[in-house]
This record gives sequence, C-alpha cells and structure tokens, in this order.
Amino acid sequence: MNRRQALRRFHRTRTADERWLPPVADRDGVGRRTWLKRLGAAAVGVGAAKAVDNVVIGYGPLTGTNLTEQSMAALAPAPFAWNNRRVAVPGGRIELTERGERVTLRGSEQRSFRLAEASPGDARSAAAAAGVDPGSTEAAVEDLLAFRDGSVRYEPVPFAEFEAAVTAGTPRPATTELMRAILRETDPDPVAAFVGTSPVDPIAFAPALAEAFREHTYYDLPRYAAGSVEDNVIMGAADLRQFFESPTSFEALASGEASGLFCYEFTFRSVQGFHAPPALGQDPPVAACKVFDERHKHVYTALATVTRRDGDLVVPMTFVDYTHTTLYDDLNLRSVLGEGLNGYNTRHRATELRWWNGV
Repeated sequence: MNRRQALRRFHRTRTADERWLPPVADRDGVGRRTWLKRLGAAAVGVGAAKAVDNVVIGYGPLTGTNLTEQSMAALAPAPFAWNNRRVAVPGGRIELTERGERVTLRGSEQRSFRLAEASPGDARSAAAAAGVDPGSTEAAVEDLLAFRDGSVRYEPVPFAEFEAAVTAGTPRPATTELMRAILRETDPDPVAAFVGTSPVDPIAFAPALAEAFREHTYYDLPRYAAGSVEDNVIMGAADLRQFFESPTSFEALASGEASGLFCYEFTFRSVQGFHAPPALGQDPPVAACKVFDERHKHVYTALATVTRRDGDLVVPMTFVDYTHTTLYDDLNLRSVLGEGLNGYNTRHRATELRWWNGV
C-alpha cells in the first residue's frame, strides 16, 4: 500500500468513526467541525506569521538591510545590457544594441560602430555623416562610455529632494531615454486624462498618479490573502489568486473594469506612465524601472535622470511606492503612516533594479 492509498483509507475510516477525536469527557461536546475550525485557524495563523515575515522583518537593524544602506552601483550595474534601446534626436535616432555594445545612427544615412572602439569625437563625426544631430550623439556616447568603464556616480535621494538633485547638474535626456526598457509604447494623452496631470512633468505627475490610483482602484488584499494561503498553507496545490484577478491597464482603470492591483501591477502602470512622453520632451527627463525585493516579495518603482555635474556623470535616483500610497489610504492610515509615496527609506530594500522590465 502506497502513501496515497494509506491516506485515503485513513480518511474513509475517520469519516465514519470519531474515535480519533479526544474522548467525549475531555472535549466537552466538541465535534469534528470545531476541531477542523481549530486546525483551519492554526493554518491561517501560520500564513499570517509568514505574511508578517514577508512584510515587516528584514530591513535591519536586527536582521537584513534597507535601501538607504545599499549600494546603487551594485544594484544598478550595466543598465543597457538588456533589450535594444533607441532614442529619437534631431535628424534621426540613436540605437543601442548587442547588450549595449553597438551604436547605430539612423538619419539620412546610416552609420554603426562598436562602443569600445569609439570616442565621443568619433561619434560626432559619424553622426554628421549620417545626418543625425552631432551634439546629441557626442553627448550620449560620452555618457555611455562612462557607464561602460564605471565612471558614474549614483545619487539616491528621497522623492522630495529628487528635483533639486537633478537641477544641480545638466540633464542628459538622450542618455536618460536610452536607459528606458522598450517593451511597450504608450499614448501620453490617455495617461494624462486618467491622472489629471501630464507625465511631461514627472515631479508633479508622481503624486498625482498616487491620487488617481486611490480614486480608481485599491490594493488587492483579498487576492493577497488568497495568495498567502496558496503559498504558505496549501503549498501551491491550487491557484487561489485567479478568482480575484481583473484587467489592470490604464484603460481598464479609467473605465472601472479593473478591481484591485498588486504591487507589480502598480509598478508596471507607473513605469508605463512615466515613459509615455519621450525623455527629450520631459522636464526633468526620467527613466523608470522595476525594483525587485526578493526577501519581501515586493516590487516598486525607481526613477533616474542622467546628468553631468562639474564634468562628472551623476545619476540622481529616487524611489516611489504606489502600493503604499494606495494601501495606506485603503486602511485609513495616512494620518499615521503618511502618504507612502517616498520609497527611499528604511522600509524598503532591493535585490536588483530591473532596467529591462519596464511594463
């Protein structure tokens, strides 16, 4: 008799016979249903304890670390190594392929060269020959070479300080757009209509997007609870999340078709919104990406702008968390926990910045 057959026989026997329960004198009339409720409560307790571990523990100082202690250079290496990139500049466009190693200029003519074999001056000459704006091309290649040899300083700041950090240098919009993952292009007009503010101004757009999420959706706690039971109690034996899923596009949010969102859905929509206008048309230009926290099974949004400051390449960065902005409002905790928009604090950590994972 194998294990499955033995378990089936045990179930049939116990269904007809309650002698496996404590004696009647000891259980004071407690029947199978009450005992099953107790077992269920214990299972939920295990799931809740796991959820607390996923959400609360591991940011330090007792164990773990947090975003304010982590190295951005270690978390954000080789941001051009995934997906082909492109940016439209006067006269044509600059393309970055072969894991960020080849530059192609497409204008009235086409020129291509390997980044490792070029200088900013070579790039300017190639751009002139291709009919692509030489100044934009020279600046972009100068920046790409600095990224390539590690001559770049990442400067993480809270969201409230991001604009000042950007204006301390000179923005490099072409390089900033090359940092964007090209997975899906979005019309900025529906995004602006949904949010009430144009993503052309990302500093104003960020908090306005939080308000739009609060108005049109919520953090999907029912789906989270189902997922916690699925992952921590029944160990993936059934897909419980599927019963709570709905479309999550901007169109679905605006029409009311969407219900609740998870952290990665908030993140994808935010990246999509920030990337709706071209970086050369934003002030300041931003590249957004998904921040992945494996320890806490959480994702949120990073914003970066490439700048030149006193001749050095400096990348101011900030972090926003639309899960927190929405959840704090859902639970009426904004007066206690704040707005929740700023993600550069001791309540966030990162495993990696996924520059290729945009929407």
